Amino acid sequence: AVMRRDTVKGEFYLPPGVKPPPPPKSDGESEKVIKYFDPAKMKGIVVDDEQASRTGTWTHGAGLENFIGVGYHYAGSGAKSSARFEFSVPSAGKYEVLFAYQPHENRSATVPVAVYSSEGVKIVEVNETLPAKIAPTFVSLGAFEFSPDKKGAVVVSTDKGKGNVAIDAIQVLPAKN
Repeated sequence: AVMRRDTVKGEFYLPPGVKPPPPPKSDGESEKVIKYFDPAKMKGIVVDDEQASRTGTWTHGAGLENFIGVGYHYAGSGAKSSARFEFSVPSAGKYEVLFAYQPHENRSATVPVAVYSSEGVKIVEVNETLPAKIAPTFVSLGAFEFSPDKKGAVVVSTDKGKGNVAIDAIQVLPAKN
């Protein structure tokens, strides 16, 4: 049991530097192991859903493959929920911002994902019914200018569309020219 919380009713989180536990079996009858990825071993800046500031009602999940860390979260489109992934870049420049989710037929096809950068705010609509195109489970939100003196952020909201909205992680990498 490596998960922690600061108060009895607080959100569980994985303490920094702690390796995620092995993933659960998918259904108890099968020996199939769910694939997951350790955020500490990934390139660039990775902010897992466990570190995101979440408002509203989010449900923890770990039944779909290729998640980052100890699982992912999802919320219904009417839940009035949001998640904010904040990060700081080491130096000023252009960075590609990736967003990870677990695709499923019950997901929303119109998930608004806002990227806050030195350029302002840009909203990218993500169709979570479709598989992510960048392994293991990422889509690119684009390349944006960031500065180390101002935090960047990615905010995912459930206020549009129909279906569940899933969040797993963001990854920020130096942009390729």
